[in-house]
Amino acid sequence: MTKKVAERTVPYSLNRDTFDKLNEIADNKEASVQEVIDELVQHYLGCQGEGCDGGSDEMHREKRAFTRKQSEIQAILQTSDSKRNFNARSATIRNLSLGGALFSTPKTSEMESIDCETPVEIIFYLDKKADPIVLQGRALRLERETDTCHIGMEFVDCDFSDYKELARYVLQ
Repeated sequence: MTKKVAERTVPYSLNRDTFDKLNEIADNKEASVQEVIDELVQHYLGCQGEGCDGGSDEMHREKRAFTRKQSEIQAILQTSDSKRNFNARSATIRNLSLGGALFSTPKTSEMESIDCETPVEIIFYLDKKADPIVLQGRALRLERETDTCHIGMEFVDCDFSDYKELARYVLQ
């Protein structure tokens, strides 16, 4: 693990004491807080050693902070403006990681107005029998095609129980 020059936002809420302890561990390991949390989650879920899931070292050659899992999960992206006007649109999660997701949605003027300052609530089911996962996100990238819009989002300030369910799914 390598220390990141600028610490990224941890994708869920932590109390100050917990964050300070994780930051201390990260400094000792010359890693980011996100990398320490990822390691703890993998350990918690029973992943062992380099090839978690018994696979090859491909996961560790990944240049992203988190490995992405390809998917076709239906989701709702909800935004609101300063006048409390809500806008909900259906989207498909194309790939999912502990740090964020890539969504595709039909191209509309509402989706094109999303930028990195627009908070987005993301709602989806990983298991039809379970409660929905509700995460907070922020758009990092927007790619427009003829009739489709692809939105790359990172997760921010998420509820830990929802994030834990996401980790179970992504790391399985």
